[in-house]
Amino acid sequence: MKRQNIRTLSLVIITLTYLIIGAAVFDHFESKNEELEHEKLRKNITNFQLKHKMNETEFNRLWNKILDKKPYHAGNQWKFVGSLYFCTVVVTLIGYGHSTPRTSSGKFFCIFYTLIGIPIFLIMFQSVGERLNSFIIFLLTKVKRRLKLKNQDVGLFELITVEGIFSITIILFASYIFMKNEGWTYFDAIYYCFITLTTIGFGDYVPLQKNNFLSENLTYASFTILFILIGLTTLASSMNLLVLRLATINAEEQVQERLEQAEARRNAVHLDGDVISANTRLFVQQEKPEQLETISVCSCACLDYKLFHTRRKKIKKHNRDNSRERKYLTIPSIFHNRSTPVKRILKSKKFKKNSSPLESSIEFEMKNTTDSNNNRKLLMSSTSGTKFSEAFTYSNLKRNSI
Repeated sequence: MKRQNIRTLSLVIITLTYLIIGAAVFDHFESKNEELEHEKLRKNITNFQLKHKMNETEFNRLWNKILDKKPYHAGNQWKFVGSLYFCTVVVTLIGYGHSTPRTSSGKFFCIFYTLIGIPIFLIMFQSVGERLNSFIIFLLTKVKRRLKLKNQDVGLFELITVEGIFSITIILFASYIFMKNEGWTYFDAIYYCFITLTTIGFGDYVPLQKNNFLSENLTYASFTILFILIGLTTLASSMNLLVLRLATINAEEQVQERLEQAEARRNAVHLDGDVISANTRLFVQQEKPEQLETISVCSCACLDYKLFHTRRKKIKKHNRDNSRERKYLTIPSIFHNRSTPVKRILKSKKFKKNSSPLESSIEFEMKNTTDSNNNRKLLMSSTSGTKFSEAFTYSNLKRNSI
């Protein structure tokens, strides 16, 4: 199994395990409290119905009216400031659900506004995040130069750390402002900021929903909108860097795996017919039997093809005529009848005129072709003077011709 498949399977198992662990923990913390709250609510509803002598239908009608009135506690939700706050929540994918369009025209426009607005804001967040990263890298480089550090390059871990600290600072500062204006506890304010900036947006805590903040406290409303935009930019930038680092590790593993596969393919040995090839596959056509007999595997091309086929035809004809006395073609027999450069030298007029010890040494040399070293010694002993160079030349010619 490939490394990438193992990695993907491991991530799936880890994700499912993480979900199961989270479900078990929330079940332990919240299930008992839910049962107690539900029982308390049922008792209060029963007491309220008995006190005011209301049946279940009348109580449900009153309950629905109360729920319909809830979004209007903050005043006008759809004036310009309230609509701006709604658009900010929609395109940033937070979606508190505290106010929703009720008219068909508003719902229809919300669909197309969201389809166009979400890509625009995602691109904007990415672009601003890149500029923020460049600015942080510039500042860290200046600081390292002032401190005269050896390594002045800004690493990815340092960038993520600085942006994380910046995001935490924004959350802590904004939580204090929300605590003072909304009346929440500081922990609840931190919880709201984190849920908002991670675009979860449960809607259990929503600012600007009391004391007519949307229409009367424009400073606080502007701060809330800017907190969402700036906080999302910084936190999304740091989260993107972390995801990019993990994706880079995955890409490096994929490249390494491909390089290993390519190296394995280059070093693979393939067998194609009678040819073994490494690095690449060699496709060799199968020759016919008669062609194979005429191909020489010797680099010096010492085999006389014409003589070979001529003698083979004669032997075949002889074997057909005389089945009892069969003859076979051998390589020494070819060499015995072959015309070589040495034989041509011996037949030349120069050697026929000179009846010297060289001629006898040459004849002796031709009879003893088994040992080249002994041949050279015999030539040296049987020749003298100017005849030695001719004998040595003859020996080389004879040895190369074979």
